[in-house]
Amino acid sequence: MVKEILPKKYRWFIWCIVIIVAVGLSLAAYAYITGINIETETSEIVVSFRVLRKGKIKVVSNPDQAKIYLDGKDTGKETNATVSTKPGTHILKLTKDGYKDYIVEIQVKRGEIAQISVGLEEGEGVTYPQEVSETSDWETYTNEEYGYEINYPQDWKIEDITAQKVNSEGPWYVTSEYLLNVLKISNNEGWLDIWTLSNKEGTIDNKFRLGSGLADKEEISFTGEEAWKYSKDNYYEIVILKGTYIYSITSNTYDKSKSDIDQMLSTFQFTK
Repeated sequence: MVKEILPKKYRWFIWCIVIIVAVGLSLAAYAYITGINIETETSEIVVSFRVLRKGKIKVVSNPDQAKIYLDGKDTGKETNATVSTKPGTHILKLTKDGYKDYIVEIQVKRGEIAQISVGLEEGEGVTYPQEVSETSDWETYTNEEYGYEINYPQDWKIEDITAQKVNSEGPWYVTSEYLLNVLKISNNEGWLDIWTLSNKEGTIDNKFRLGSGLADKEEISFTGEEAWKYSKDNYYEIVILKGTYIYSITSNTYDKSKSDIDQMLSTFQFTK
């Protein structure tokens, strides 16, 4: 039929189209079977196939840098990280020196991201949670200017306050020369504040009363950064010095909100 309808000079063009379509269908079939993404480009035609057969697990822990094992195999990644895997039920294991192993069963759906936040316990042995602590339906706050992000429950209120507003509304215990931003996350049962300050010479010693009135102080690792934790009764403050900024994270530890706050802290991570 091609020979009868089309002149000879056009037949090569038709065959080129047929070959391109055949190659494209073959690539699509391969991507569908293996679950990988394929992109190929010719001089005139771009063929792009993105078949999402796999799912993902975003794993965050406090402290971070815990090794991630999936179904007994080392993924080669450490928290906080995202791991791709096939849909279904999987066994996730986290290990870190000085802390109990954390083992949990988790469901992964095709084309979706399951997110789990873990607070590792110090000591030896294994922790088997009775249920997965997932935050896949939580909101994510990202502060691009000061380089961090944190997840929070949908029923918690969030307020991003500039230094000018903070100092005009006061009273606060930081001068505008050093204070840059305050993020307030709260509900009727608890609160979590993240203060960002300029890390100028003398800020800690003279201007910013870190841990003011708090009795206990300990050096900790927070998201892989050197940090200090001040605590007393139901209140604590975590202080991190990173680059040109000082981050002060303050909160309470009341029973009703402690679980959510601990989980929010486990999702905190620096983005730059």
